Amino acid sequence: MSPASARPGTDRARTAGHAIVESLALHGVRRVFAVPGESYLDVLDGLHDSDITTVVCRHEGGATYMAEAHGKLTGEPGVAMVTRGPGAANAYVAVQAAWQDATPLVLFVGLIPSDHRDREAFQDFDPRAWFGTQAKRVLLLDRPERASELVAEAFFAARSGRPGPVVVGLPEDIITRPAPPELHPVVPVTGGGVAPAELDALRDLFVRAERPLILAGGPRWTPRAAARLTAFAERHRIPVAQDWRASDRVPFDSPVNTGQLGYGRLDSLARRVEEADLLLCVGGVLTDVPSDGYTLRQSPSSTTVVANIDATLRGRSGALTRQILAAPDAFTEALAGLDLTGHPDWTRWTAEAREEQARHAALPAAARTGAGLPATAPGTAHMTSVIAELVERLPTTPSTPSAPATTASGPSVICRPGSSPASSACATAPWATASRPPRWRAPAG
Repeated sequence: MSPASARPGTDRARTAGHAIVESLALHGVRRVFAVPGESYLDVLDGLHDSDITTVVCRHEGGATYMAEAHGKLTGEPGVAMVTRGPGAANAYVAVQAAWQDATPLVLFVGLIPSDHRDREAFQDFDPRAWFGTQAKRVLLLDRPERASELVAEAFFAARSGRPGPVVVGLPEDIITRPAPPELHPVVPVTGGGVAPAELDALRDLFVRAERPLILAGGPRWTPRAAARLTAFAERHRIPVAQDWRASDRVPFDSPVNTGQLGYGRLDSLARRVEEADLLLCVGGVLTDVPSDGYTLRQSPSSTTVVANIDATLRGRSGALTRQILAAPDAFTEALAGLDLTGHPDWTRWTAEAREEQARHAALPAAARTGAGLPATAPGTAHMTSVIAELVERLPTTPSTPSAPATTASGPSVICRPGSSPASSACATAPWATASRPPRWRAPAG
């Protein structure tokens, strides 16, 4: 439907509810997750007339969790729609997850008519009081002419800086009123940047470091950023640890992958976090879980550089030497050209960390035969055997082979446990090809 057109089959001008739907389409939204309710029927009517897929759910918590998962997988705001009172309460748990995980999410909540507020109307509640502590912004539509603007503001807030959830309240009387034909344009989000002086300072820290360590984590990663960080670390043989929410930013088989911090982490990796004389955090910070409850790397004398796009450094702990205000894509683009000529030899430091992780991740010898594994109930299998079967059967080469991307240590390879890199049990890793990104990538669509 054209932004300026009337609704099909009527002579009625476009409503604020339909303007919201058209603004969602303008922002690239292809699906919404909803539990329909009478408080936002005009928006549902607009969705029916649009090309946006409406995924109808049975529970508001499920709908909002689906939207949160969509935002986490794609990097673009997931969209959920619920109705007032109990519906909004059910959605709250997923909003809190999006807040904690820095997931872009926009939750639309149908509300009572605006002139019924503060009168104890049926299912009335205060959206700002409910969601104000767990959302980046809580916006209420009070004027129909601002409908498109509020969508643009919500998407900007959800995507910018440290991403997170935004809640938009839609009074049922406001969304049925006429809205102007123009749509508010998409508000661009910056990825920050790296000044030459910041690169020079980072280089000086690296060339003086005997035991550097990179910690990858946080939001706003792209396949390109992951590939650049991997290439930089492999070129200079710098070990990379990963946050527990971002354990796939560097390929698991990379010679610089030393495992993840947080739940189930290696004691040896925790020691290396303490021993590192330079910690470069890319995308994230040392929050509660990766710092073992604010106990790892808390010394005021630690040298720690954080490169992320959150100016507030929410969740940070320990000493901070320097912050570079840049999202992973912008930072790794600058990092790719960083000249570390003259740095100490980090080969042994990195190889030892990698070997510790490889031993930890290797499947036991009994995995294939099942001998020595604990017995399981009839009709079930031991998870170790399941993983061994997956390793055996899943492809390790791209469907369209191309020349491997050679680093200082040669092309990355995948080997079955105990195999020599030169044996037939090894293959060029999928991410080590010039035309293929690392395993971490947003799915198509």
